[in-house]
Amino acid sequence: MFTNCTNNKVTICNKNTVVYKITKTSDEFFQWNGIIENIESIPLETRNNSLIGQLTKGVIDKSGIYLLDFKNQCLLNFDKRGKFIRKIGQRGKGPNEFLEVRDFCISNNNLYTLDYKKILCYNLIDGDVIDSWSFNSEKGFNPENLIVYSNDEYYLWNSNPDVWDRSKGEYFRMRKIRKDKIDSEYFKYTYKTSGDPRFYACGNGSYYLKPVDGEYVIHKLTKDSLYTSFEIDFGNRALIPEEINELRNSNIPNAYLKSNFFKSISNILEVKDYIYFNCIGPGSKKYEGLINKKTAEIKFGRWDYKRSPRFFYTDGELLYGYYEPYTLMEELNSNNELNTCFDLMRKNLPDIQVSDNLILVTVNLK
Repeated sequence: MFTNCTNNKVTICNKNTVVYKITKTSDEFFQWNGIIENIESIPLETRNNSLIGQLTKGVIDKSGIYLLDFKNQCLLNFDKRGKFIRKIGQRGKGPNEFLEVRDFCISNNNLYTLDYKKILCYNLIDGDVIDSWSFNSEKGFNPENLIVYSNDEYYLWNSNPDVWDRSKGEYFRMRKIRKDKIDSEYFKYTYKTSGDPRFYACGNGSYYLKPVDGEYVIHKLTKDSLYTSFEIDFGNRALIPEEINELRNSNIPNAYLKSNFFKSISNILEVKDYIYFNCIGPGSKKYEGLINKKTAEIKFGRWDYKRSPRFFYTDGELLYGYYEPYTLMEELNSNNELNTCFDLMRKNLPDIQVSDNLILVTVNLK
């Protein structure tokens, strides 16, 4: 799937890319009614050492639920019913502590975390560290994301270089590391982009990649291949990287986010016959979309934060999302028919307090 160039730089295969065109970009909210088969809630146990301050990534494995709390610099492990099992790591400089944990993944029955210029490997059974190593950290390369296939083969992503000497040549955002050496490099750096989570699992060891801001082609990564999977076409409502760079350098505060365009696609989750995604739209409003892979039909609209969960993971069968407790405590207008499919799940929850932990939900689509 690769075409090799000099200096281990790689051209990505982009044959037969499917283009999904979004023709309706109104300000209407996304309607989940009629799409969802079943919804179940998983209230996460509330303890002093299990409360999540800022959920940045979650993985649901056969062994349980693993959530990265960036604010408190740790991973929290729950069972499938939401019972708290253990806390993994904490901020510090000692063993099993993080300078700045940024990402994690599960592979080969182990859990791997990306700390500041270091990777730690944990045993999923007891949460103990069984291996750790530093990686080639040349000047400017300070990755935020990782995918591990083995201790000798993994990918690192750095959205933007810390320092970059243009006189020394090109800079690439993603590296494949094989046996402690740079095997290949991908995605040439030209403009700054957001540093959000980059890899989204889609089964069988493959991952969708969040595109850099101003690009709308979605790539899929496997252990041995990287290729363009599909493109989301917003037509003339999309910004290109050069325009984004200009807006970011504008004297107007938040000119990029406030612009009247769609940008920053993320949370690309493939489940059964659908691909879910969300993005930032005009005026910094959040939008979500659902692509039917069989019919190529696209449902698209604004994210309804009062009723709809924040989707963050899929195991290929179910979509996983979460609610903040205060959101579920809000009174809803009984005359509002928007996304009422979530209401029964809310009513079946026990009394919720604002101090409670997050409430996860699983969604089974029709």
